[in-house]
Amino acid sequence: MPTAEEDIAYYRRRIDACSEQARRAEYVSARRAHEGLARLYREKLVALGVDLAASDEQDAVELGAVREAADKASSRSTPGEL
Repeated sequence: MPTAEEDIAYYRRRIDACSEQARRAEYVSARRAHEGLARLYREKLVALGVDLAASDEQDAVELGAVREAADKASSRSTPGEL
């Protein structure tokens, strides 16, 4: 059975991976799905007692990058893909 530290490290890796996938997503629906998964992993960290206040600045940076990706994707998307 994994330790709490191993769980925390796993969830942080998953958050990083999901955030990267959201940044690279070509379609808004894919971006939202990856953002949703990252949010759920953050909730797991909170349930484990991890203070996410220190990562708020990083989250803001990620959201800015995700918004840029969304703008890029929406310019390429057809109306049915939103």
